Amino acid sequence: MDVGWNVRVTIYDEEGKPSIQQHFLVYEADKKKAVALVHKWAPVYDRETMEATAPVPLNEFIRYGMKPGGVRRHDQ
Repeated sequence: MDVGWNVRVTIYDEEGKPSIQQHFLVYEADKKKAVALVHKWAPVYDRETMEATAPVPLNEFIRYGMKPGGVRRHDQ
């Protein structure tokens, strides 16, 4: 059962090319709310975008000891 989202933040260089990606696990089933939670945790600046990329099953959040509403940086 999917209960959260993998949210990706992409940082672009001066030429508009993606240079860095950060991934976050968000224990929130609603896609828009999940992105908003990451936005509070890691503000987005001019050359950055944020998007929910994939649903995440409950066992991932149990594995990391996360609680509903939690945000965790998740390097892939």
